[in-house]
Amino acid sequence: ARSNLESKSDEAKVVLKIIEANGDAKTKEIRLKTLRSKDGYHALARIEAPADIKGTAVLAEVKDGTEEQWLFLPSTKQVRRVVSGKKSAGVLGSELSPEDLNSDALKGAEAKLVKKDSQHAWIEVKPKAGTSEYSRVVLVLSIAGDVLPAQMDYYAGAKIKKKVEFKDYQKVGKVQRARRIIVRNLENKRSTEVNLSELKVNSSGLAPDDFTVGALKRGG
Repeated sequence: ARSNLESKSDEAKVVLKIIEANGDAKTKEIRLKTLRSKDGYHALARIEAPADIKGTAVLAEVKDGTEEQWLFLPSTKQVRRVVSGKKSAGVLGSELSPEDLNSDALKGAEAKLVKKDSQHAWIEVKPKAGTSEYSRVVLVLSIAGDVLPAQMDYYAGAKIKKKVEFKDYQKVGKVQRARRIIVRNLENKRSTEVNLSELKVNSSGLAPDDFTVGALKRGG
């Protein structure tokens, strides 16, 4: 599964539909770039629509299990650091976290096979202490064809906090990418539907300099 997913960088156009607990929904169109380097995982998401928040962007970094976020507001041309207590809403107000986007997030975790049938394998993953807000993750792998994640259940203590489903895989170069991701927060009843297109994997055009506070200001 790891060999089917791992890449150095990704780019995509993302349509993000955020659904509130009462059923109200709003849609955002985003350009997303991600990079995995020797010093961690980096993601930059910039809103292209709706027009009233166009240009708003967030930069997220995960290094040694520690996540940092910065928000750029085009109205003030300023970048502000997002304090830890305000990160729970996820990327740009969605239920999608940088951990959901990072295929390397489970590296180094303790994993064991729970059960298996002809179509799927259920694997319990326990992250190293201090590397995740979750106590454990149950990963459901599709094994009928290519070995790929189908669903991930994130636990906080004994309860499932969040479910993530991966659908409509497409092969891009040598790796597979889910073109549709559904994230459901079982605590606050919010959900996010993510649809990806214009996928690029391992583009030579991305570098660490594209994931700095300066790049966030420049609109790169």
